[in-house]
This record gives sequence, C-alpha cells and structure tokens, in this order.
Amino acid sequence: MRNLVFILVILSVFSFSLGEAAEIGLSRSELARTFPPVKIVAVIISGQIENGDAKKVEALLSEINRTGENRQIRRLLIHSPGGLAGEAMQIGRLIRANNVEVFIPRELSCISACVLILAGGATRTIAGQVGIDHPHFLSTAGPGDNVPALLDQTRKIMRNYFKSMGVSESLADAMFSLPDGVVHFLGQDELYLYRLKSSH
Repeated sequence: MRNLVFILVILSVFSFSLGEAAEIGLSRSELARTFPPVKIVAVIISGQIENGDAKKVEALLSEINRTGENRQIRRLLIHSPGGLAGEAMQIGRLIRANNVEVFIPRELSCISACVLILAGGATRTIAGQVGIDHPHFLSTAGPGDNVPALLDQTRKIMRNYFKSMGVSESLADAMFSLPDGVVHFLGQDELYLYRLKSSH
C-alpha cells in the first residue's frame, strides 16, 4: 500500500520519457495515513543515460544531504532503456554510497545499462520489468584496438561491479551470452537468482 501511494504521487508530478536523453529531477512527497507523516525525497531518472548524468545525480544527492533530508526515506525512481554503462555504474556507486533505495514501479522498465543503476540500490523494489542485453565497450574502440580484449575487460569490470554491489557476478555473464540487439526480460526466479531481489 505504501508503494502504491508513492507511485500515484510520483506519476502525478512527473511525466516519463523513453528513448530520449534522461530527465533527472527531485520529487518530495509524504506517505498518506501515517503518523507522524513519513516523508520521501525521490531522485527521478527517466530516459537514456548519457554523459553528465552522474554529475546531475551527485548534485541532487548533495542538495538532499545539505538540506537535512538525509534523515528521510531516500529513493531513486527509474524508467530507462539504458545508455552509457560507465555513467550508469557511476550513478550506481553514488546511490549506494548515499543509501538510496531503487524502485521500478509497475508498467515501467529498467533495461540494458539501467540494470547497473538498479544494482547500486541499497534496497531494490521491482514491480516493473528488468531487461538485459549484450553490453558494449565502456570506452570507444579505435581502429587498432583488440576488440576481444576490450570485451573481456568490460566483462571483468562489470563482474567486479556486480560483486561489489552484492549482485551475482553471473549476471554479467548472462548479459554477454546474449546476441547483439536481443533484450531478455528477467523472470522472478532470475531476479532472485542474480540477487537483484533478496528473498522470495
């Protein structure tokens, strides 16, 4: 019920975009029927993850901490088709360091690089869809670069990242096993298997 109230509040003040540059902002709300009132401050990310988005999230988290809202429930609400994996990992590390919950509401989705942000959540509530695909390089490959070596390096970095977030390293392997251009939406059993959800 608490999550449902929060979804309705957020959707009433924020419109989601998909496939465009991410819109990043703050929303403040209170959970209904609680005494004393429970306040929530939410960072909202909607759209494609691009260069500079981690700095925007960092600025918002700094504002929350500066205004004393670190004593309230802090939540990241996300709806994204993916984007830059390196930027997503930076955001994931930021939200973990700031003890931020990640929430994917019903009817919304977190796909591709967005899963790296999801992994960073101090806790993760998943009511929507989570999709994985084959990752690209973390940096641009040049004409003389060893592509298999770059892919292997990217895989190792992602495995280490997931491990540091308490998520199964095998999630990175599952991503790299997919053909290019194919998105696989994780079922409930897979969310538990990869430890994106902590318990049944």
